[in-house]
Amino acid sequence: MERDTEAKKKSTDAKEASMMPTASLSGKFKQGRAQAFNFSTNECDINGTACSWRNPPEHVEWKKGEGYLVIPKAKTDYWSKPFQDDPAEAASGHGLVVNISEKTQEWMGVVKFSLEPTIVYDQAGLIIYVDDKHWIKAGLEMEQGVPRMSCVATNEVSDWSYVTHPRTKDVCMRVHARLYKKGTFMECKIEYMDEKGDWQFLREPVISCARQDGKSMAFTLQFGLMCCAPTKKEGDASSMRATFTHLETLEYE
Repeated sequence: MERDTEAKKKSTDAKEASMMPTASLSGKFKQGRAQAFNFSTNECDINGTACSWRNPPEHVEWKKGEGYLVIPKAKTDYWSKPFQDDPAEAASGHGLVVNISEKTQEWMGVVKFSLEPTIVYDQAGLIIYVDDKHWIKAGLEMEQGVPRMSCVATNEVSDWSYVTHPRTKDVCMRVHARLYKKGTFMECKIEYMDEKGDWQFLREPVISCARQDGKSMAFTLQFGLMCCAPTKKEGDASSMRATFTHLETLEYE
């Protein structure tokens, strides 16, 4: 029994260590600039380090061995459907993010999180943010009483896709991103780890990073962990909770 337990632990440790791919999207092996935050073991000086909040949440608490417990504010979301009869445009979701250098043409990112949902559309996962009209979010979201592994890509208007995903604790996701056409477009391959510890393809969306004149934007690209509570009511004590455990990036110039 002890040998079995030890073997399982070694297997888990090996998979944790391999969350960040070693090959770039172009198939070449490269050296890059790395940032890594293991929130389960280290409390960070957020906003005093490379890590910062996009829209601070209602409550944040660091718990040793777990990470940052995050309770979102009511009616927060990343979503854009301006053409509907009841227009919806929101970029109020909470993000614990790092900046990606403007010189970076290719980068990778990994996140690990848990979600304790209570009502429809409670969500947590990763965020790739260019500006309020150009971003990607992917992760777990409650829909029809079931947690879904979902992805929303926004080029002024949001789309939405998902697959059923029952696991809500210690969810691992990663992204490979590459900029094209002198930084005017960014393609992102998004994957999640299944219950066997294998990486599964979720989606490969493309977002625009260009101004109206077609030239590359002068923007600060951000990547990190996010959570939102679009249908939460003010003062709701039974709100969803998210735990942010791990954030890591690797940038290539």
